Amino acid sequence: MDKFEEALKWIVGILREKKIDFQIAGSVAAKIYGSNRKITDVDILIREEDFDRLLPSVKQYVVKGPLQSESEMLDCLFMKLVYKGATIKFGGSERTKIFDKKANRLVNFEVNLSRYVNKTIFGIVLPLMPRDELLKYKENLGRKVDKTDIDNLI
Repeated sequence: MDKFEEALKWIVGILREKKIDFQIAGSVAAKIYGSNRKITDVDILIREEDFDRLLPSVKQYVVKGPLQSESEMLDCLFMKLVYKGATIKFGGSERTKIFDKKANRLVNFEVNLSRYVNKTIFGIVLPLMPRDELLKYKENLGRKVDKTDIDNLI
């Protein structure tokens, strides 16, 4: 079993057991929508209030956070886990700011967790960030990996 398949099955099971709304973004969403780029990690968005509910079940795998992550590219509540060699990154869905390359500054980027697209990977039905929002996110950031995904998804 692929390490990302195993990590997704594990973490999705916990999120569903705790009834935590979530949305899959990043390389997993891009892959499901058709990017040929490899999955590099698992990016999951949850409500800020749910970090405390999730933490007891994952604390032995936490390598960073939860904390307010402020960088040139992103400002959000953040937590990073490593489960059996697979990196899982959680970001808050509210009060998030991402770098907008065109505006050359951080801009608000709140995610509505109730607006998602169900897609299947590894036999798991996942709530994905809608394609248009994923493309907007990647266009704003404009990193090399984002450009690769955009080229594959347009």
